[in-house]
Amino acid sequence: MIDGLVQYLKTNQSLRSPEQKTLFNGVKSDQLLTNIGSHHRRLEATTLSRGDIEVTLQDLDEFEALFVCAKCGKEANKDYTPRSAKLKQCECGTLRI
Repeated sequence: MIDGLVQYLKTNQSLRSPEQKTLFNGVKSDQLLTNIGSHHRRLEATTLSRGDIEVTLQDLDEFEALFVCAKCGKEANKDYTPRSAKLKQCECGTLRI
């Protein structure tokens, strides 16, 4: 799912700053950890640590925050977007993704 979202953002030239790209790469790397953690029945059988999980959750929180407008506090959503617009926007129109 992350790969599809990153491809959408790349296609639409949204959220493309160097810091945002670094965060995308971190989240993509975290996919490996989450896959290991979710597919192994016994956690002791993996090298996944509590610290790994905490870093992954922090990365996901930062990633999610990219989609929330700092001005109005709303996520970019089709409900706030004019039908003719290519990009989704927040309620106030400041954030367009």
